[in-house]
Amino acid sequence: MKAVIFARVSTQEQEQDGHSLDAQINKLRDYCARHNLEIIKEFEVVESSTRGERPEFYKMIDFVKKQKSTIAVVCDKVDRLQRSFTELPILDKLRRENKIIIYFLDIGKLDSEANSQQISFYQMSVVFANAYTNAISDNVKRSIIHKLNNGECILRAPVGYLNVKDESGKSTVIVDKSRALLMQEIFKKYATGTFSLNDLANFAKEKGLTNTFGKSIKPLAKNVIATLLKNPFYYGEMYVKKYNKFYPQKYEPLITKALFDECQRVTYFRGQATNRMQAVKTNKDFVFKGLIKCAVTGRAVSSDRKEDKTNKNTYLITWDPENSTKKMYVPESLVLSEVTSIFESIRCSFKGD
Repeated sequence: MKAVIFARVSTQEQEQDGHSLDAQINKLRDYCARHNLEIIKEFEVVESSTRGERPEFYKMIDFVKKQKSTIAVVCDKVDRLQRSFTELPILDKLRRENKIIIYFLDIGKLDSEANSQQISFYQMSVVFANAYTNAISDNVKRSIIHKLNNGECILRAPVGYLNVKDESGKSTVIVDKSRALLMQEIFKKYATGTFSLNDLANFAKEKGLTNTFGKSIKPLAKNVIATLLKNPFYYGEMYVKKYNKFYPQKYEPLITKALFDECQRVTYFRGQATNRMQAVKTNKDFVFKGLIKCAVTGRAVSSDRKEDKTNKNTYLITWDPENSTKKMYVPESLVLSEVTSIFESIRCSFKGD
């Protein structure tokens, strides 16, 4: 009889003795030789049997369906073929139609003539395999919660930090000295309210501040910067979306909570003013850039320039005292006249040495 052998490991099992692909393949080849099974195809699979779509498993199914004769599917154990109930109907249909005979090295074979006891034993093996997987999942969840409660990072650290291994081989996070100062500068600039995301993206490009992941190294784009500005990791907390909860992190913070909050405040007011998240354009230098604070919000007043065919005016953008979500555009010329009058009132005299 013609046969295919199916050997599977998960990523974590690849190096374990007895679970390695080589160990399985050798046992399966030996089994086929002793039972006069002619191997026409070997499937060596590294994939989870409980997550995702299992593309390699279904490649094997498609292959046996195309064969004209009954095919022996040879596996080491039930849990090598499946650890969930998803594939049961598919395999059972092929077995009942005599398209396949399943050979397991531990529990024997299942063909179209298998009795209820044999089928029940096979199904119970799937139950135990699934229970084992669930237990592993529970252990992983407990481990993750333990790490989070201990302040350990379970994801990729943001730009300004590096994921590394310590002397004992344990994963940890350290400050990336080549990027940390630049990330601090980005937070400080944004908190003034006078720098747009485009400004910060240009700053990142000018300073060579790049991402630390992905297939290609690129300067931080404005959408990436916007995400980083919302990451509490920088001041000492981790937000885990899965649990919708903040956890203190034990690594060195790059900024203060006050600076982080000020950045969120800038984002909020910009969003409230335009009903969408966007920064005020500041692609040109302005006289009062970063020098004046709004009496309503307490943050730096930004500037904008309105230009058309007949009008070229610069405005300082502040907030209405009667409605703190409403912008007010004050002509720069008006502020200049006020400042000029102040300077005119100043009289200085200096005596020589």
